[in-house]
Amino acid sequence: MPETMPDPFNGDKLRRDRNARGWSQSELGRAVGTTGNYISKIERGTLPGKGLRKRIAEVLEKGLPMDNQRKTDEQEILAAYRKLSGINKARAHAYITALTHSQSPALNRP
Repeated sequence: MPETMPDPFNGDKLRRDRNARGWSQSELGRAVGTTGNYISKIERGTLPGKGLRKRIAEVLEKGLPMDNQRKTDEQEILAAYRKLSGINKARAHAYITALTHSQSPALNRP
């Protein structure tokens, strides 16, 4: 039977911290080397091992690795794009197309 988490590490706080940063359970899971399903279990009371607790604390302190952050940024951009009206979507698409076909050095940065 899984242990329940004593303070100071508890699932409710982990959920609040993760949500405050706008991260999904899957994003946090990838960043710490586990699955989103296991993050869900932790948030519901399963006590992870010391190594995973340490990795979670480090990621909460430092933020997601760049790969995960880039995916989060792309998701936010797509969500904003989907909210645009038809004419504004067309304008945004034309603008993005022009940017991606330009030789702008800003687009070549990681």
